[in-house]
Amino acid sequence: MTANKPLTIAVVDQAVRSAFHADLARHLKQACGARFHLYSPSTGSRDNQKKRLADVYDSFNVVDRGDPVIEVPKDEKAIVERARYFENRYGIPFGWFLVADRAFGLGYSPGGFYHPRSLGSETAPNLGVIGNYIRQLDFWEREIRERDIDVVINGFYCEYFAAKANGKQFRSALSARNQNFYIWADSCFGELSGLERTFKDTPPPESNFPLEDAPVLNRKQLDTIVHRNKLSAMLASMMRQTYRHAVRYVQGDKAKQYRYASVIASVWREWRVLHRLYAMGSPTVKDLLGKDYVFYALQVEPESNFQGYSPEYFYQLSAIISLARDLPAGVLLAVKEHLPAAGRRPDLFHEQIRLLKNVVFVDPRESGLELARNARAVATINGTVGQEAAVLGKPVLTFGRRNLYNILPHVKVIRREEDLYPALKWTLSDDFDAAQAAIDGQRYLVALRSHCFAMDDFGFHNPKGYAPASVAAAADQLLKSLGLTSNIGRAPGGAARNDREAAEESIG
Repeated sequence: MTANKPLTIAVVDQAVRSAFHADLARHLKQACGARFHLYSPSTGSRDNQKKRLADVYDSFNVVDRGDPVIEVPKDEKAIVERARYFENRYGIPFGWFLVADRAFGLGYSPGGFYHPRSLGSETAPNLGVIGNYIRQLDFWEREIRERDIDVVINGFYCEYFAAKANGKQFRSALSARNQNFYIWADSCFGELSGLERTFKDTPPPESNFPLEDAPVLNRKQLDTIVHRNKLSAMLASMMRQTYRHAVRYVQGDKAKQYRYASVIASVWREWRVLHRLYAMGSPTVKDLLGKDYVFYALQVEPESNFQGYSPEYFYQLSAIISLARDLPAGVLLAVKEHLPAAGRRPDLFHEQIRLLKNVVFVDPRESGLELARNARAVATINGTVGQEAAVLGKPVLTFGRRNLYNILPHVKVIRREEDLYPALKWTLSDDFDAAQAAIDGQRYLVALRSHCFAMDDFGFHNPKGYAPASVAAAADQLLKSLGLTSNIGRAPGGAARNDREAAEESIG
């Protein structure tokens, strides 16, 4: 971006973030004269946003996706060649786009087999899905070049790789998995590239930050789900889903619209599974006190912050079996189900795990943080519990390659099966420096918070649950992450300045 060019930002529309994005755009227009282009998933959504936000965005657009069920490419050779072109351009296999896709990538969610099904997930052929992604990638490559976009906000794989290939920036406001704090992740994998340097430069804090039981949004979600074993809750949920299905059906997009029968069956399965889980009489936190155990918290599938953030490894059953196999004798593996996953697992999923003699299933209503606090170690793919344990100074074994907390010395990334047994022995040995790990955990939390902005009560439950100060802080952190400063007080339309330009102006 040149000094005379306004910062140009593409915003990928999402219902829960619509108000926040609009307020952020208003703030940055005043702060540095930024220009904003909004990209919606459908014509109806675009037209609605244009009526509401004509004063905010400089253009309103619809992402070109096509319908993979109807618009199936006829020229197989051409579509394969184009897909191979993008594989070479982006350096990833094309299958990664499907791994993170709830509609077309359900086969990559072996632990989420009973997630509701859509028409597209069941009938879209391979070439139709590949063609769908090629249209999106061609669209974003063209938009980024023709509009000279500097930053793409929100979005996922398509937007990130198209921006990166064109030398542009990508940012997404994501939960920092700590209270109500958010970060501007700079990749579609939820990464924060400046965090490791910040951590290295951060001294031990004078006083420790206390850890709460769960981030704000997670806690609200769990508080709601825990009571869904009641018949009245199941019936109310079915009524809500019936209404939502009717609205979405009218809006179109049948390829990704969940089948009604599949949605209702999912609600029923959730109610039935919760009943069974609660009736198991599983051990609690208190029951495990004084026992040597490694804690593994199951994650929801399909979920963007699971497979999407860890496309290299997302095999939970395999991870649990490997851990059970390699645990030193006398050490237990405590496994806890995540309540939002209730009803999605394949039949006999829990029963299969319970056959492992050194595995205990913990009551799913128990606190994951307390289970981590009392564990000898925590194992995860990319769960929040990994960060919580790392902050506590517990040894963490992670199968995910891109976790923010992987930068900590007491977090070991498992890349090969043969690395697991030595890593487990290390977590339980006298060589583990628990005191230093606790200090490093606090340093990590301080470093992470320095990249954060608070979002109050924001979330799916409350899309406008943030204060004006949150928008200002988010804007400042965004500009900081881009190496820019705001121009509040300068004439509207002036370009954002990088840090060097700002320093030279102040000296002059």
